[in-house]
Parts: sequence; C-alpha cells; structure tokens
Amino acid sequence: MIKLIALIGPTAVGKTEISHELAEKFPLEIVSCDSMQVYRDMDIGTAKPSSEEREKDCYHMIDVVSPDYHYSAGEYALDAAKVIEGIVNRGRIPLISGGSGLYLDALVYGISSMPKADLTFRKKLSQESDKKGSTFLHKILKEIDPESAEKIHTNDLKRIIRALEVYHLAGEPMSEIQKIKSKIVEYNCLLIGVTRERDELYKRIEMRVDSMFDNGLVEEVQTLMEKGYNPELSSFQALGYKEVVKYLNGKFTLEEAKKKVKTSTRNFAKRQFTYFRKNKDIKWFTLDSEKQKVFEEVGKFISDGGNG
Repeated sequence: MIKLIALIGPTAVGKTEISHELAEKFPLEIVSCDSMQVYRDMDIGTAKPSSEEREKDCYHMIDVVSPDYHYSAGEYALDAAKVIEGIVNRGRIPLISGGSGLYLDALVYGISSMPKADLTFRKKLSQESDKKGSTFLHKILKEIDPESAEKIHTNDLKRIIRALEVYHLAGEPMSEIQKIKSKIVEYNCLLIGVTRERDELYKRIEMRVDSMFDNGLVEEVQTLMEKGYNPELSSFQALGYKEVVKYLNGKFTLEEAKKKVKTSTRNFAKRQFTYFRKNKDIKWFTLDSEKQKVFEEVGKFISDGGNG
C-alpha cells in the first residue's frame, strides 16, 4: 500500500516552512493541498511558495488551472493521485501539505459523485437571496434536503446555494449523494495536524496579511481584472481577493480592506481547525513547543517499511 504523509492545519500556522524542512531531511516531494493555490496568476493572496522553493522541494499541484476554471475537490483527488503515483515511482514519499480539508478528504477517503457547478443557477439564487435573504433559501433547502439544512447555518449562503444547486442538477439531495463514496486509491496515511497558541497564530495572520499588501496584492488583483477575469468567479472568493475588489471599486478604503482581510482570515482559521478536529485520524502537534515531535513522527513512519 502506498505511503502518504499529510501535514494540515489552519492558515498561517507555518505548514509551508515545516514542509520545506521535512523535505530537506527526508525523501519527500510536496503536494499542495490548497483549493486556491491551484489557480495560476494568483500568487500573493494565496501565499504560494516561491519558484525557487517549488523547484528545490519538488512541489506539485500548484498553478494547475486558470482563475476562470471551476476546480473541484473530485478533480483534485484524481489529479493528485496521478502526481502521487509518479512520486512513488521515483522512490520517494508524497507529503500532502495544505489547509483545504475537503480536498484532503477527497484524496484520502474518497469522493462523492457531485455534479459540477451551474453558474447561471447560482447567480439566480444569489439574486433571490439579495431580495429575500439567505433564510428564505434555507427554508427551501429544509424542504428538499432537511439533513443538509440541519448542518448548514442559515447565514452560510455559499453552502446553501451549493446544496440547492446539487439538488437542481442531480435531482436528489446532496446529503444522499454524499453517502455514496468512490475510493480512488488506498493509502497508508500518516495525518499530522499542526497548530499554535491562539495569540501566536493571530499574530502570524496579521503579519501575513500586511506582507501580502506590501508585496503587491492590490496590483495582483488589478492585473487579474484587467486580463478580463470576472470578480464574481469562485477563485476571487479567496481571502484577500474579494476585499481588494471592493477596495478597487471604492467600497472600502485600503485600511478597511486590510482590517477586513485580517478578520476574515482569523475566522477562516477557526473554521479550518473545527473541520480538522472532527477527523480522529489526525495526530496534533503544537509548533510552538512540539515541532521536533513532528520530525520524529515522520521519521518513524518512513522507517517502518517502504511503499508498496
């Protein structure tokens, strides 16, 4: 069975740094597990590693599609499985590194046969929500898919629309489709979760956001828009991009945009942590005090036989 190591955790916790260190010490190649780093030309806001780092540590699954392509977790699982096969054939071990829980689940545990996006239908529901509120759409969802409605908050418009879209396209509730799993590849997995003390994580988030703006996030978004990419694309919903769009459209001042990105990123980190905590297979380590234990755990896993 193929060995696979996954290093996951909330945004800005330090996954990239420790992944580089692990790749220098062990025979690993890094496979990004980030739903936004797959998009080309979106570099600063997605905190991609530099081209030098990518080449040095044999990075994969970055710059896969253009920003106007709707990339799914299912496609990631299929594409990443091919990359992993190549890594193993080279006699090395894949290190999955990122914070996209749905992508990780699709790769490791299998995917549901979910229909692709219908952007016209989404726009129609979004306009309906603008007139009547997300609660109205949530009531409709409760009638056709009570199980999904129970799990989705009345204010979580994005997930409400997706659940209604799935029913519209597939003709059956999303909750039922999710129960049908299709395994891609069986892996022998070591799942490592990394975190930090809350104050330290929030400080790192503040620094990351400031650095993104200092390094040209506004210019990056402006360039994308000048290339003709619609700010309503799903790729533009990434942290930082939608706030900068509002700044460029005069709805935020620059300082308001920065503040909003910091708040949104903190909230996103909380949601990531909550999502990952549900997975009992993950072994958790606090990077402030247990970083060395991560190296010990990986070393033990690698030395315990080879891939096959």
